[in-house]
Amino acid sequence: FFFQAEDGIRDAQESRGLGDVYKRQYQRRVHGEHTTEERPQGEQPAPIAEPAPNAAPNVQEVPQQAVQEQPAAQPHPEDPKVQEEEKKDPDEDLVSEETKQGDEQKPAEQDLSLAAQAIRDAIVERKKMSDNYFREWDKKVVELLSVHYQIFEKVSSRIEVHWEQTNEGVDRVLKFLRDKVAHDTVYAKYLTESVPLLSKAFYDTDNKVTLYETFSKGLRESDEYHNKLGKAIAGFATFVETGVVKEVTGVTETAKARVKTLMDRISYWKAETLKIKSQNERVSHKYNKVYQIGVQGVKPKKREDLLNWLLEAIRQNVLLVSIHRLIGKETAALWSTVIEVETQRMEALRKGFISYFKKYKEIFGTDCLAVPLLETFVPQTDVEKYLGLTAILEETELEYIKKMTSNPEPPTLKDVSVFLENFEVEPFNEQHLLRRVFHVQRDHGILKSFRDCWLVLTVDEFLLIFDEAKDPRLEPRKSDSQVDLTRTTAQFRADSLVVTIIETTPGLIIDGSRRIPVKFPRKDEMDEFLYYINRQK
Repeated sequence: FFFQAEDGIRDAQESRGLGDVYKRQYQRRVHGEHTTEERPQGEQPAPIAEPAPNAAPNVQEVPQQAVQEQPAAQPHPEDPKVQEEEKKDPDEDLVSEETKQGDEQKPAEQDLSLAAQAIRDAIVERKKMSDNYFREWDKKVVELLSVHYQIFEKVSSRIEVHWEQTNEGVDRVLKFLRDKVAHDTVYAKYLTESVPLLSKAFYDTDNKVTLYETFSKGLRESDEYHNKLGKAIAGFATFVETGVVKEVTGVTETAKARVKTLMDRISYWKAETLKIKSQNERVSHKYNKVYQIGVQGVKPKKREDLLNWLLEAIRQNVLLVSIHRLIGKETAALWSTVIEVETQRMEALRKGFISYFKKYKEIFGTDCLAVPLLETFVPQTDVEKYLGLTAILEETELEYIKKMTSNPEPPTLKDVSVFLENFEVEPFNEQHLLRRVFHVQRDHGILKSFRDCWLVLTVDEFLLIFDEAKDPRLEPRKSDSQVDLTRTTAQFRADSLVVTIIETTPGLIIDGSRRIPVKFPRKDEMDEFLYYINRQK
């Protein structure tokens, strides 16, 4: 995804990468041709024949000219020149002679020095080109992630604010209903169990006779009315508790649980984003340090490969992109979920209150004008009014999403979800730090089991080993191990296409070494690999 094959790194073709650049720059320097910077405008370099891999370096030896010694006339001892010669340092002639001999060897050494300098310059130039490309790519990624962060942060924060507001409204309604149930239950119990019987108010207990018989009969009917009323209120309270409060509470609790889960995931991935950003800063600092050492020509205390740190820096950005997509996915899910559950619980409240007032009329015979209004209320329409695109995002943000999704039509909620979950990042396909890539198998030491791996030769003379089967050019990551080619030899068996890479590590007393057997799919690839290894010697 992030690397794409170019000339010089295709597995099935002969390399036409950094080596050719070295040879061309070297020959231009030796033969006085213009480099890219020095060549006059419009002038093209002359074609250069490519030497064979095993050809000897094109260095001309300067022939030693035979010098015949001639007898010289002996000067007089009192000659001032003789006296001056006697005062000279006896080692001065030796130094002068060594200098003369060095001067005779300078042409060949200069050619070699020019070749080495050409190689160093080419590597530095490649590193600069790679760094420029990486920084431009990194800048685009950071800008895209910044806009993406602003959008998903605005979406999630506005949804959370609306959710908290409606939660408070639903909680108030539920509190009213619960308090109503509790009050009616107490009042019903009072009417049916605790209220004194009015029919006994004028009963003469001594004479066992009821005074004011007609009035007392009226009070007896009042007692029956209160008893029936108490039972009706108790029935209404039971209906409200089981048919309205329980239903709305169930829908609300389920909705809150679903939304809380999504909000917790978003919070978790936001925290992970901060961790990755911190790690990204450390990797970027290390990459910059290795890059500066590489382009300044400073000899480091420990050799490190720039490509390996570049791959790790790219991987950190890839991780950030992945986490942003996860947050975007959770944000889109939060948005759609809140719309869904908000519609469900508002519908539950609508139906609950319609049944509440109808039951009240049925029991107590009182009509309520709220019923017609509630019957015309459409929850989905009003919910989308407060949680739709224009309510959550501004026009400039919608235009940006429209541009990113390449959709000529005004963006829909689905388009926003696609942007949040799957926004595209420009592939990283710059490969100036690569020399050659080989897809081989590596011996893992368990019953000679060879498993797929990738070998990457770099301009810093390192061999990066990637044990996973995925091509590191398509999925950038830091290598599982690396080998310093300046301390490496190779043994091979042509019949089995197995090469044993041997890296020697200097020690205080005894040098250490490690052996890495790898198996190549074809002999020509094995030969090419051996050429790269052996030419370091």
